[in-house]
Amino acid sequence: MEIMHDRLKDWLLKDYRVPKSEGVQFITILILTILTGLSALGWYAIDLKASTLPLILRLLVVNVILLVLAKKGVNTRVIGNMQLGVLYLMFQVSFFLLPGVFHVFIYWMVSIPLLAFIFGNLRTSHIWLVVVLITICGNTIYGIKTMGGSYEASIPYLPYAFAGTIFTITLVACFSLLYNL
Repeated sequence: MEIMHDRLKDWLLKDYRVPKSEGVQFITILILTILTGLSALGWYAIDLKASTLPLILRLLVVNVILLVLAKKGVNTRVIGNMQLGVLYLMFQVSFFLLPGVFHVFIYWMVSIPLLAFIFGNLRTSHIWLVVVLITICGNTIYGIKTMGGSYEASIPYLPYAFAGTIFTITLVACFSLLYNL
């Protein structure tokens, strides 16, 4: 049991740094800001049914502020992790306001550890992975208590096609950035 504990501790806390340029981190911040803008545009045009427009607009404003700070020379690693924290909080607030969109966030939340690796290092990614897994478990328990064992999701084609396109662009951008590292 102690060996397993030591392996888990080593996995979670050991730091494997992958050299990244500030440019790659800045481009990641820019891409997330653009994707948030596309989400806001999509919500305004066709109601994406996954959050509220005020929350998405707040996320966009915060992302633009973080982008400007990164452009002005603030450490992009810190800015990127702040951006992930804000994204995580937006997911959580949206889930508590609209628990019926759990099926959307369970897919989007897994991009946070991947993005954390681009901004930081493997340890940061592992920590975000643990946070996301605990959150998914907690949200599942909350969803079961508030909505019951299952719920019906209305899945209109246009909003989910738009959101799916944004999700695909996000994953392709992440893997492209990782490949270029």
